[in-house]
Amino acid sequence: MTKISVIYVSYNSGTEILASVDSLLAAGCSHELEIIVVDNASEDGSAAQLSGNPNLRLIANEVNLGYGRAVNLGIEAATGDYYLVLNPDVTVRPGAVDTLAHFLEQHPRVGMAGAKLLNEDGSLQHSCRSFYTFWTILLRRTPLGKLFPRSRAIAKHLMLDFDHAVARRVDWVLGACMLVRRRAVDEVGAMDKRFFLYFEDVDWCYRMGKRGWEVWYVPEALMTHVHKRTSARNPFSRSLLAHITSFVHYTEKWNPAAYLLKRYRNPVKGITLLLLDFVAAGGAYLAAIAIRRSFHLDYFSPDPYQRFALLYFLIVLGTFYLTGLYRIHRQLKMSEEFTALVRAGLLIGVALMSTTFLTKERIVSRAVILLSVPLLVLLSLLLRAGLRRLHRAFLRFNFDLRRLLIVGSAEEAQQLGTLILRHPEIGLDLVGRVAAEGDDAAGAMGTLAALERISEDERVQEVLFAPSVSNLSDLASTLVWCRQRNIDLRVLSDLAGVVSRGAVVEDWLGLPAISFRMEGLYPLQRFVKRLADLLLAMPALCLTLLPGLLHLLRSRRQAGGGLRRYRIAGRGGRNTLLPLPVDAAGRPLSDLLNPWAYIALLRGELSLVGPMPRSPEAAAAPELAELLAMRPGLTGYWRRRGDEERPGTLARMDQLYLRNWSPGLDVQLWLGTLSEQIRGHFPRELADQGGEIRPGASGEKGKT
Repeated sequence: MTKISVIYVSYNSGTEILASVDSLLAAGCSHELEIIVVDNASEDGSAAQLSGNPNLRLIANEVNLGYGRAVNLGIEAATGDYYLVLNPDVTVRPGAVDTLAHFLEQHPRVGMAGAKLLNEDGSLQHSCRSFYTFWTILLRRTPLGKLFPRSRAIAKHLMLDFDHAVARRVDWVLGACMLVRRRAVDEVGAMDKRFFLYFEDVDWCYRMGKRGWEVWYVPEALMTHVHKRTSARNPFSRSLLAHITSFVHYTEKWNPAAYLLKRYRNPVKGITLLLLDFVAAGGAYLAAIAIRRSFHLDYFSPDPYQRFALLYFLIVLGTFYLTGLYRIHRQLKMSEEFTALVRAGLLIGVALMSTTFLTKERIVSRAVILLSVPLLVLLSLLLRAGLRRLHRAFLRFNFDLRRLLIVGSAEEAQQLGTLILRHPEIGLDLVGRVAAEGDDAAGAMGTLAALERISEDERVQEVLFAPSVSNLSDLASTLVWCRQRNIDLRVLSDLAGVVSRGAVVEDWLGLPAISFRMEGLYPLQRFVKRLADLLLAMPALCLTLLPGLLHLLRSRRQAGGGLRRYRIAGRGGRNTLLPLPVDAAGRPLSDLLNPWAYIALLRGELSLVGPMPRSPEAAAAPELAELLAMRPGLTGYWRRRGDEERPGTLARMDQLYLRNWSPGLDVQLWLGTLSEQIRGHFPRELADQGGEIRPGASGEKGKT
């Protein structure tokens, strides 16, 4: 017997749902029914009211997740062959559910079917529609609709030329009643969670059509629906705002013009950065002149400054362009951008100062030029940080998401999908999976041969090749058409862990090759690293000595607090100690309370930045042997919050650090983990592998 899972979403609508459930049971159904109600943190006691009904299963959310996500929770909990999504204000008439189920059984390519909905007075409710257009949403959801009640756009949208008396394939059906085939949901996916309210049904039907599943209107199945249309009645309601927001999401996702704009977003964002840098350069130049004149040293005429401005802007913006500051990287950290700006600022300073020696007579103050450079770096950093913060806010509201298609196995797609969900800040919207050669095509959107068509149909902006895809010819052909269509291509490969800084792709005797050119400066760079450790450790020791000693004296009175020393493997595998002050709960404290770490740094046992400290037993693992070539660090990749969530990630990041090490990378990592150093955040893996804890000031032994 076919099983049907009926899904309701409740928000202060417990009484309505109970009435709808009563009508559903009274209407009769020859199929097994499973009734699931998802309560979205109702404030009127609906959850308690519903929990007492033995005919349904309640899922109570602590917060209002929105309609689409609530339906998805119901789908995850459902065990039926079909999902019947009903609004709380729907009254089911006799035989309606059986009619819909029978229609799906007789038409295997129908993924979704909607019933004929009637108003409370028995009049027809237009529950099957054509897809929205800009004019449709404008006339349907704003007061303009009253000025054009007989608009052709509205008539087409509501399908007024159709008598609604016979079954018909349609664009979409109203989400008040949708019977959906489980197999179609497995292939297409559930509702898009970005739609908090409204348009989740339109998007679902559109995706059904894209994947070859049909959507039908079945008038023989009758139900009554109280269609409130609150967003259309009140032009200032929150409902209208939700409707407009969802329409923007829908347009951004599927509109061809929006898709074209998103494909070429990088040039647009590059121009935006250029304009911001122009403002920063102008502000820095004027501020430097104003500061110079504030000291009453204004013996230079203003006219040369105006003539010099053109050269100034050319040098600044040209240097920024040549140093790659207009390349768009979503995951670029502020510390990385800061070091890039400083590097560009040094070049700009040299170029600008050189121009002042081209003439015998100085026409502009060199003090102005020297002062303008750090001001330029600071202003540019602040403006860029503001732009990135604004973009992160857009991502939090699910705008400007990049639609991603994964090529690989089902297991890889699941793992990567879970990882993407953990990191919404990267702004990826996972479309689905394409099966590579030899992979199981079940549940995939198609095979690699159909990748180009799927990418166009699904408005894909990025393609990700999983590690199992090893066919180089497939990768090469994909790269060609991705370049033609401006679609980003990312390849996950172990080779990327070997291709480090300085690798060059070249033609070697007619053969493609990767060349690693060693410049012979590594010993000098290592000397610079050690010198930087010494120069920074001495003032850091002076600043942390008094706070650290005061904390140690106070911690003697507390059980569990004090100084703990972890036995770790140092450079070359030599045993050394990592001292960490901890609180009464055994949690490491801020680096500002740890002068003993800087003493170890001065003695050469540690480095300011380096691989994660590990116990000698853990460091003896063959895959970690190469990490012993460098001193463990007080900070590094391993200290960034969030990276410890995945097993093995910290080791891979340390290996990446070792293969790509440079003084500039040390600066980026130190700045990028500054907040973690201040807060005393250490990953769990460090505590687990920290080795034996020797007696500290508190006299404790054990492991954190």
